[in-house]
Amino acid sequence: MFLLRQGEIDWTPAVDIYESDDSWLVFIELPGLTSRDIDLTVNSESIIVRGKKKPPVREYLAQKLEIYTGWFQREIAVPGRINTGQVTASMENGILKVVLPWEREKSVRIPVEGGSTGKDKKRS
Repeated sequence: MFLLRQGEIDWTPAVDIYESDDSWLVFIELPGLTSRDIDLTVNSESIIVRGKKKPPVREYLAQKLEIYTGWFQREIAVPGRINTGQVTASMENGILKVVLPWEREKSVRIPVEGGSTGKDKKRS
Protein backbone atom coordinates (compact mmCIF):
# COMPACT_ATOMS: atom_id res chain seq x y z
CA MET A 1 0.00 0.00 0.00
CA PHE A 2 1.32 3.41 -0.94
CA LEU A 3 1.11 6.34 1.45
CA LEU A 4 0.69 9.78 -0.11
CA ARG A 5 1.29 12.72 2.22
CA GLN A 6 1.02 16.42 1.70
CA GLY A 7 2.21 19.17 3.98
CA GLU A 8 0.99 22.72 4.40
CA ILE A 9 1.01 23.74 0.77
CA ASP A 10 -0.83 25.81 -1.79
CA TRP A 11 -1.73 22.92 -4.11
CA THR A 12 -1.15 19.20 -4.55
CA PRO A 13 -0.03 17.61 -7.83
CA ALA A 14 -1.82 14.47 -9.01
CA VAL A 15 0.11 11.18 -8.76
CA ASP A 16 -0.22 7.82 -10.55
CA ILE A 17 1.78 4.79 -9.38
CA TYR A 18 2.41 1.58 -11.30
CA GLU A 19 4.32 -1.56 -10.37
CA SER A 20 6.54 -3.53 -12.75
CA ASP A 21 8.55 -6.71 -12.20
CA ASP A 22 11.46 -4.84 -10.61
CA SER A 23 10.38 -1.28 -9.80
CA TRP A 24 7.65 1.21 -9.05
CA LEU A 25 6.85 3.85 -11.68
CA VAL A 26 5.62 7.15 -10.30
CA PHE A 27 4.08 9.79 -12.57
CA ILE A 28 3.49 13.25 -11.09
CA GLU A 29 1.48 15.85 -12.99
CA LEU A 30 3.31 19.20 -12.94
CA PRO A 31 1.96 21.28 -15.85
CA GLY A 32 3.86 24.44 -16.69
CA LEU A 33 6.97 23.39 -14.76
CA THR A 34 10.42 22.38 -15.94
CA SER A 35 13.01 20.19 -14.27
CA ARG A 36 14.63 23.36 -12.84
CA ASP A 37 11.43 24.12 -10.89
CA ILE A 38 11.42 20.76 -9.07
CA ASP A 39 13.29 19.43 -6.06
CA LEU A 40 13.22 15.63 -5.83
CA THR A 41 14.52 13.80 -2.75
CA VAL A 42 14.73 10.01 -2.47
CA ASN A 43 15.47 7.82 0.53
CA SER A 44 15.14 4.07 0.99
CA GLU A 45 11.43 4.25 1.88
CA SER A 46 9.94 7.27 0.09
CA ILE A 47 10.32 10.12 -2.36
CA ILE A 48 9.48 13.78 -1.83
CA VAL A 49 8.82 16.17 -4.70
CA ARG A 50 8.47 19.89 -3.99
CA GLY A 51 8.66 23.21 -5.74
CA LYS A 52 6.79 26.35 -6.64
CA LYS A 53 4.54 27.07 -9.61
CA LYS A 54 4.36 30.74 -10.52
CA PRO A 55 1.30 32.40 -12.02
CA PRO A 56 1.50 32.81 -15.80
CA VAL A 57 0.80 36.57 -15.59
CA ARG A 58 1.50 38.99 -12.74
CA GLU A 59 1.18 42.46 -14.21
CA TYR A 60 -2.59 42.39 -14.69
CA LEU A 61 -5.52 42.47 -12.29
CA ALA A 62 -6.91 38.93 -11.98
CA GLN A 63 -10.58 38.45 -12.83
CA LYS A 64 -10.79 34.66 -12.45
CA LEU A 65 -8.16 32.24 -11.17
CA GLU A 66 -8.48 28.47 -11.65
CA ILE A 67 -4.87 27.52 -12.41
CA TYR A 68 -3.08 26.17 -9.36
CA THR A 69 -0.03 28.19 -8.36
CA GLY A 70 2.22 28.45 -5.32
CA TRP A 71 4.19 25.96 -3.28
CA PHE A 72 3.60 22.23 -3.57
CA GLN A 73 4.99 19.17 -1.85
CA ARG A 74 4.11 15.51 -2.17
CA GLU A 75 5.64 12.60 -0.27
CA ILE A 76 5.15 9.08 -1.56
CA ALA A 77 6.05 6.20 0.76
CA VAL A 78 6.48 2.85 -0.97
CA PRO A 79 5.63 -0.63 0.39
CA GLY A 80 9.23 -1.84 0.37
CA ARG A 81 12.77 -0.55 0.03
CA ILE A 82 14.04 1.60 -2.82
CA ASN A 83 17.43 0.96 -4.43
CA THR A 84 18.40 4.64 -4.22
CA GLY A 85 21.50 4.16 -6.36
CA GLN A 86 19.37 3.13 -9.36
CA VAL A 87 16.57 5.75 -9.24
CA THR A 88 15.98 7.75 -12.43
CA ALA A 89 13.76 10.77 -13.08
CA SER A 90 12.73 12.54 -16.27
CA MET A 91 10.34 15.34 -17.19
CA GLU A 92 8.29 15.40 -20.38
CA ASN A 93 5.18 17.42 -21.29
CA GLY A 94 4.54 18.45 -17.68
CA ILE A 95 4.76 14.89 -16.33
CA LEU A 96 7.57 13.91 -13.96
CA LYS A 97 8.38 10.20 -14.27
CA VAL A 98 10.34 8.62 -11.43
CA VAL A 99 11.51 5.00 -11.65
CA LEU A 100 12.09 3.48 -8.22
CA PRO A 101 13.85 0.09 -8.50
CA TRP A 102 13.21 -2.30 -5.66
CA GLU A 103 16.10 -3.13 -3.41
CA ARG A 104 16.46 -6.89 -3.64
CA GLU A 105 16.83 -8.71 -0.37
CA LYS A 106 20.18 -10.43 -0.15
CA SER A 107 20.56 -13.84 1.44
CA VAL A 108 23.57 -14.15 3.68
CA ARG A 109 24.79 -17.40 5.18
CA ILE A 110 25.41 -17.00 8.92
CA PRO A 111 27.69 -19.46 10.71
CA VAL A 112 26.26 -20.85 13.92
CA GLU A 113 28.73 -21.14 16.77
CA GLY A 114 28.80 -23.08 20.02
CA GLY A 115 26.48 -25.64 21.44
CA SER A 116 27.07 -29.35 21.57
CA THR A 117 24.96 -32.43 21.21
CA GLY A 118 26.30 -34.09 24.32
CA LYS A 119 28.25 -36.62 22.25
CA ASP A 120 31.32 -34.38 22.39
CA LYS A 121 31.48 -34.44 26.21
CA LYS A 122 33.81 -36.93 27.91
CA ARG A 123 32.22 -39.15 30.52
CA SER A 124 34.04 -39.47 33.79
